[in-house]
Amino acid sequence: MDLSKVRLEKKGDSVETQPFDQLSVKIKWRTETDFDLAALIEEKFKDGVEQMPTFLYFAESAKGSLSSWPYMMLGADAGQGDTVDNNDMNEEELSIFRIDPRIAKIHIIAWDYPMVEKSSPARFKESDIETVVVDNNGKRYNITLDTGDFGNACVMATIDCTGGTPRIINRSTATVLKGFETLQQIYNLCHK
Repeated sequence: MDLSKVRLEKKGDSVETQPFDQLSVKIKWRTETDFDLAALIEEKFKDGVEQMPTFLYFAESAKGSLSSWPYMMLGADAGQGDTVDNNDMNEEELSIFRIDPRIAKIHIIAWDYPMVEKSSPARFKESDIETVVVDNNGKRYNITLDTGDFGNACVMATIDCTGGTPRIINRSTATVLKGFETLQQIYNLCHK
């Protein structure tokens, strides 16, 4: 049994992590689909007031930063035009330089943006998409998509930092977004 690897295969499976400084979060898939990685970062309440979440996605101004809030950033876009990139595997990465003490939750989202624009379901059910989280200590968490729901956006996993030690949760929660107009749509998906 490989103790450096944890599998979260079913919706709701969760594990408390060991302390870490940095994370690499990737979505990987082989199917010819243009999935995109995104993240919704929720801050802890400040003076009893809920803070506006931060949304990272593949718009030039919304990819994040490693040197300032939110101390995480998206890498390169893969699978554009429903293709498979290198070695028959598509992969997109969110680098998390540090978990700021203000962070309550990081929701890891995969979506098929062309299908969001068309208000059509994506091909999550037919895909082999999975989320892989690796900490700076080499501990690896594989999160398998476990949903039969139709959707063009899916919360794959949540990193819950509200307790003393972060917890990784297999969320596998999908919905059909009818276009992307407001952050509230993403927030509602993450709280479904």
